[in-house]
Parts: sequence; C-alpha cells; structure tokens
Amino acid sequence: MHPTILLVDDDPTLLLFGEAELSSSGFPVFTAEDGAAAMAVLRAQAIDLVVTDLEMPGMDGLEFVQTLRAADEDSLAEMPVIMLTSRDDDEAIGAAFDAGATSFLNKPINWLSLEHHINFVLRSEQSKRELKRARDDAETAARNRENLMMVMRHELRTPLHLITGYSSFLTGHAKMPEDVSDALGQIDTAASDINRRLSNVFYYSDLCDGLIDMAPKPYDLRDIVAIAKNTVAWKAEEKEVTIATEMAPEIELFADQQASSRALIEILYNAIAASPENGTITVSAEYEGEGTLVVSVADEGPGFEGAISAELLAPFSQRDAGLKRESVGLGLGLAIVNAVMTPHEGTVSLGESGGALVSLRFPVPMAKTLPDTEDAPTAIAV
Repeated sequence: MHPTILLVDDDPTLLLFGEAELSSSGFPVFTAEDGAAAMAVLRAQAIDLVVTDLEMPGMDGLEFVQTLRAADEDSLAEMPVIMLTSRDDDEAIGAAFDAGATSFLNKPINWLSLEHHINFVLRSEQSKRELKRARDDAETAARNRENLMMVMRHELRTPLHLITGYSSFLTGHAKMPEDVSDALGQIDTAASDINRRLSNVFYYSDLCDGLIDMAPKPYDLRDIVAIAKNTVAWKAEEKEVTIATEMAPEIELFADQQASSRALIEILYNAIAASPENGTITVSAEYEGEGTLVVSVADEGPGFEGAISAELLAPFSQRDAGLKRESVGLGLGLAIVNAVMTPHEGTVSLGESGGALVSLRFPVPMAKTLPDTEDAPTAIAV
C-alpha cells in the first residue's frame, strides 16, 4: 500500500495537477491551500508525508513546519516534510531547514522527480524510525539490566551471607557428627563459590558501565602479585598447587592497583582450576623492549587451542560450551581481565607454554622533561 501524501499550496492548479500525478502513481493524496488547513487535515487523517509550498498567505510554509515540530503528538512533530519554493537562493534553503524541513525542492516541479524524492525521504525516515526503536530498545534493556543488578546485589547476597554466617557459627560452636560437619563445610564452600561468581557478574557489569574509576599509579609489581596470591591461596591449597614467582626486584607497574590485582586474581583462579593436582603455576614479568611490561601466568593445565583463544576473552565463554561441559564457572574471568586492560591501553594474549599461558602487556609510562621553572616539576608521567 502506498504512503498517503498531503500536498499544501495556495495555487489551485498546482494542487489539481499534483493530486492527479501522484494519484496516478498510486499515492493517496489529500490537499490543503495553506498551513492552517493543512493542520486540520493532519489532525483528521493518517498522513505519511507532507509536500508544502514555502510562500503562502496566512500560515506560510515556514510557520507551518515550525507548528508541526512544536506539536505534542509524535506523529506530527516527526512528520517528514518536503518544502517547495520558486525561490532559488541560499537564504530560502537555510530558512526551510532551520524551520525543520526534511528536504527541499525547487519549482517548477518535475512530478517524476518529486515521486522519486518522496520515496527517498520515506525510506530515510523509515530507517531513522528503526534506528530510534533500536536505540530505545537498547536503553530499555540497559535499564532493565541495571535494575536486575540492583535486585541481585540485595536479594541474593543477603541470604548468602546468612548461609555462610550460620554454617561458620555451627561449625565453630557446636559438637556434631563428622558427616554433619563435612556437610556444613560443603555448604559454606558452595555459598562462597556462588558469592564469588556473583561478585564477578557485578564487577564486570560495573566495568562495562564505566562505574569503576581507574587511577593508575606506579606500584611495585611484587605487591600486586602478593595481593593476588593471598586472595587465591585457599584455592591453591585445596589442590596443593604451588604458585611460584620469577621476576626481578623493583619492577614497577603503572596501573590501577585494585583493577590490576583483580585481573591477576582472575587469571590465577583460572590457572588453578586448569592445573593438575600438585601442579605449579608461575607468575613472571619482564620488559619487552622499552615500552611494554609483560606480566605472564603459566600453568601445567590444558593449553588454549587456536581460534578459541579470542572467544575465551568474551563474557560467558568456556573452553567446552554446552550444558554438559566439564569446566565450571560463568566464563567471566578472562572477560574481566580484558575489560580491565582496555582502560590501561594494554592487551591480553593467550598461548601455549607446556600448558596454558596468559600474558598482560602494560605500556610503560615515559618521562617527559619539562623546561626549568620555579613552579613546574622536572618530569611528568604520561
């Protein structure tokens, strides 16, 4: 079905010919002799596009378009309008577009050209509407996700804290059979595991939303590694995995301490999960040329395979996909690492090293010497 056109002009002959030409091409056509009459038609009929003259007595084309754009109804405020005029000057064109016209054509009218122009404008407007719908849907989805995160933070963590609290209390203050004590320990471990996974979801969500401020400063890399090792120590002890470090003293990492520690923690958790019992994980660091500090974690677990490496950096990705997969977790660990490295202008790479190898490449800040002044420092980090 062809779109419905409203043709507005104070020339009855033009309205007569215009209605005949556009109707012969299949367009339903309404006509009006000025802006006021056109507004009445628009409020009474479903119109898809308006073709209006610029210069008319009473409400002229400019005032008519301005009235449309100020209307409360979206169907009027967003109505596509092609402006016609016999004036061929920049002032007329500028005035038409400033008023809110969608497009502009000069008289005398070539009716075939006008038909093609109408179709072009309608296609453009359809694309704009689809883009707006997609943007609105994305904004709605984002709001829904934010609301879901808020609900999850409160409604899930509160009962988890009760579970871990009571299980710890009972384990430490009540005498009970060994099997009951073991069951309480499993409950506590499971609740802690769920809490960690929720923490990853919330942290990744905050990273993606830009809610975590990064404040890069120079830190001793050994301090960052120590924080990460202490955090995962309990997990390493469970599998009797050794975490070794191989790095020169006084290696300086220029990064956000909390975020870089979190990235290393996620890598170590993944490495421990992939490492065999009594395995060894090695954290090393070296300068690659003069511009990059490479921090690597290698384990003795299964290596990464080809193209799967890039997929593992995406959220909710696993080495083995599907409901029957053997690996556990949400697949957010390496995605968090990747999201942390982006604002640091660093990169993550995955490879083989007799097992799995994850390397973080941090740019090394360079010093710029400043002119000697009383108030200026002699160097700045950039």
